[in-house]
Amino acid sequence: MLFLNESCALCNYEDEEVKHLFLHCSISTSIWYSIWYWLGFSSCMPKSLEDLLLDMCGFVGGKKKWRYVVTIWVAVVWSI
Repeated sequence: MLFLNESCALCNYEDEEVKHLFLHCSISTSIWYSIWYWLGFSSCMPKSLEDLLLDMCGFVGGKKKWRYVVTIWVAVVWSI
């Protein structure tokens, strides 16, 4: 009989669900806060990935900077 481990691959504390993995896991939260600090943002953790992207894009002005932020967002989500 095969048993699947449904725990988060990062923290191993909670069930691995999308919201937990990308937003509520202590490891991913730490990653997001490090990225915000690096970019000079200050923010609280949003309720969804879409809100996270919108919050990050709301901090920048100009199309070129917006592209950088979207690229960083995609890279972090992909890495997590």
